[in-house]
Amino acid sequence: MDNYSAYKSAMEVSIPVLVIHDKNDNEVPVEVGIHIHKHLKNGKLFLTEGL
Repeated sequence: MDNYSAYKSAMEVSIPVLVIHDKNDNEVPVEVGIHIHKHLKNGKLFLTEGL
């Protein structure tokens, strides 16, 4: 399963990426979006609230 980790895939992406994540997401914790963003070479993070 570790081979399917989004953050590991993010490390290989060099094109610009916009990560959009809601702070109150009940399915995927916001920390996951933040973690993916940290591993992108050219990424922006946009956090929403209440969407």
